[in-house]
Amino acid sequence: MEPNNEKSIGVQLTWPIKQSSRVPTPATPQAEDQKIEQGSSKKRKTSDIWNHFTKIKDGATTKAICLNCSATLSAQSNAGTNHLWRHYHRCKSEPRQSVLVPRNSQSLPELIRPPKFNQEAMQECLVEMIVAHQYPFSMVEHRSFREFISALQPKFKMIDQATLQTECMNLYKKRKAVISKQFDDHPSKIALTLEHWSSLDTSSFLKISAHYINPQWKLISRTIAFRLLPPPVDANVIVECITDVLEDWKLLNKCGSITAESSNSNDLAVNKICEMLKERQLLKSTDDYFHVRCAAGAMKEIVQEAFKTTQEAISKLRRIVHLVTATEASKASLQEVAGNCGLPSNKLPSRDILSRWDSTYSMISDALNFQLAFEYLQATQPEYLDCPTALEWLQLKTLKEALEVFHESVSSLSKTDLPSANRSYLNMKKIERHLSKPEHYENNHSINIICPMANAFQKYWARLREFSEIASVLDPRLKLQYLQFSLVKQHGVLVAGEKLTISKNRLICPTIPQLRV
Repeated sequence: MEPNNEKSIGVQLTWPIKQSSRVPTPATPQAEDQKIEQGSSKKRKTSDIWNHFTKIKDGATTKAICLNCSATLSAQSNAGTNHLWRHYHRCKSEPRQSVLVPRNSQSLPELIRPPKFNQEAMQECLVEMIVAHQYPFSMVEHRSFREFISALQPKFKMIDQATLQTECMNLYKKRKAVISKQFDDHPSKIALTLEHWSSLDTSSFLKISAHYINPQWKLISRTIAFRLLPPPVDANVIVECITDVLEDWKLLNKCGSITAESSNSNDLAVNKICEMLKERQLLKSTDDYFHVRCAAGAMKEIVQEAFKTTQEAISKLRRIVHLVTATEASKASLQEVAGNCGLPSNKLPSRDILSRWDSTYSMISDALNFQLAFEYLQATQPEYLDCPTALEWLQLKTLKEALEVFHESVSSLSKTDLPSANRSYLNMKKIERHLSKPEHYENNHSINIICPMANAFQKYWARLREFSEIASVLDPRLKLQYLQFSLVKQHGVLVAGEKLTISKNRLICPTIPQLRV
């Protein structure tokens, strides 16, 4: 049957042109005959099939040689061109034979549909990648990176640093508009947290985060500001920063509470914000829970009290840890001595970071495993003469045991994706029970460490207790039953009944509807 090109099958074949710049048009034999002789002049035309064949004379006969596979076919004038077209369509050596160019890519399955290039979409992905991974803006001008992107998508036009900066700000404004609308649509109050940061050059920064619970009962947290605080940092500077952020995000009428670490500047700043909101009638005058003390910050302050009493022992330990971890030779020497003493030598003590008390706890905990090795080095090598004394090693051991419950509590708060207020009550009660153990008050060195911690705990817990009790009662897994159980266990039935009555009165006071954290 002769090919019929009148009916389209949705696929168009394209082939390279070998001898002519004209694109071949598949035709029927009738069309070929019409092309050979047309019009009144009856002038002979040349068929497009000869773009793919060449004529040669073989004696008295004429033959056609395929330019792709070198096949020999008849080219006599009375043979026509139908057989040449049939060979061309099925010639396996034709380089473009297997390449299909769909007329409509939407008719193909999604898995094999050719992707549509979008310069704006790729540019937005590039900006998001650089922001998410904190890559330098100069990355877009690196030669190797440009070559890599060009190999992936030759059509993509790489942007320069100036354009990248502009696109980053556009992305920030776009995301900010989305988050701002979420804040506007949220019907309840929003809780803020303040966190102070310091750079290596001692510059101070304030990180402000907003938290709320969405209709699906999921805690949503968003960082809404990270501002540089001009020196000297005092309450007025903090108030100005917080007010500017609240006005920028239109959250003055939605701010329900502020959580911050306990410090003179923070306490004064939050109190000023509270008074300002009350003056503008954006906060009820009876709201006593606007300023929420940070539980992790309170733990840090309590631990610092213990560090003060063992400062000399910690300083000596820090010096020898720096000494044994300075070179590979010193590390190998400690491991060899530890092995001879029968101690595990796979994990050496790590240096601590002065601004992070949990790293100091880890240093003390690891170093206690090498106490015998350090004492041997102290007796045999002069550079280790300044090791802690036997009494100081005992102080470090007591300190490690005292800080263990703090380390567990902070770890539990930092590892969870939902660090809500109800968790603070459970952790603080665990610390209170630990500090109240009688064995901590049996000797002087233990008393010198535990007493300052217990006094500091009572100071900070007095500010946190009421709010934490309310948060625990609002937890459907605990409610009043757990609070009652905890109070009875600590104070007895009579005292617990009085304290439970006070807690119930706080729960029904008019300030609770304002508290949506």
